[in-house]
Amino acid sequence: MYRHFLVPLDGSRLAEAVLAGTLELARRCGARLTLLHILEQSAPATIHGDRHLRHIPEAEAYLAGLAPRLDFPRDRLTLEVHPHPEADVALSIFRHAAELRADLVVLSTHGLIGLREWLFGSVAQKVLRREAPPVFMLQPTARGTAPEFRPARALVYLDGTTAGEAGLTAVEPLAQQCGIELHLVMCIPTRSALTGGRAATGTLLPTTMAAILDLAERDALDQLRGQLERLQASGVTATAQVVRGDPLAQLVEVALHLPADILCLTTRGESGLEALGTEEVAPKILTRFNGAFFLVHHESEVRAHPRDDTPPARAVHPA
Repeated sequence: MYRHFLVPLDGSRLAEAVLAGTLELARRCGARLTLLHILEQSAPATIHGDRHLRHIPEAEAYLAGLAPRLDFPRDRLTLEVHPHPEADVALSIFRHAAELRADLVVLSTHGLIGLREWLFGSVAQKVLRREAPPVFMLQPTARGTAPEFRPARALVYLDGTTAGEAGLTAVEPLAQQCGIELHLVMCIPTRSALTGGRAATGTLLPTTMAAILDLAERDALDQLRGQLERLQASGVTATAQVVRGDPLAQLVEVALHLPADILCLTTRGESGLEALGTEEVAPKILTRFNGAFFLVHHESEVRAHPRDDTPPARAVHPA
């Protein structure tokens, strides 16, 4: 269950745009919050148009001034400043998450670590393999303000593999706690959407490939029926569908049509969203989908690498 959210803030209004949605989720979950600021080595004077916090006293004052403005119980709110400047902020965030046993890391897609950098940055991906919790990312509005966020439905993309189910496994307890409906989607490509060797096979043997894809669609329907039965037995409201075509295009279309408030994806490997193709995935989704992202790293790869247990130096302050 989700009981502790870690919210890194860099002092910018763009990063703070996650707070309203975070408070909504935390209230529903009965979770506690830790607001974290990490001092950065060679920090620029400004960040996203706001003054960059470069010293412990001003970082502490920033968090202390922010806390009273949050409509949230003070006994479930902790303020923390990492006292030593870090060259790798992403690594420090996930070290804190491990030490504090946070269930969820909440970030702005345009704040401290952008969605593209989080998905495809080599360091962030390596850290994710060390038993990192899921990451919840919220997008600021076009004006850079906090979006209205009262999530009712999450779209979960499944690729038919056990690895691809990691996102569903992680988001299911959040759905139970927050009363969020899940919509499961699997995509079977059409012949025109095939790539690589499968595209060549489809051109040479179109009838055979069409039969293979039709069989894959029936298998996908069977898998989804099984998942729906399990989810409904656990008290989660869920629906499902199989779509045909390009996975990324279909995923965005379904998210917009529902509409979905949250898009749940599984990442694995240093290539980011392997199941959805290339490194252009993140910006293509961001230009069309304005909701939140629930990102989970593949569990088996997480366990395949040793955990980094180096504890970060900390300065913890009650709210």
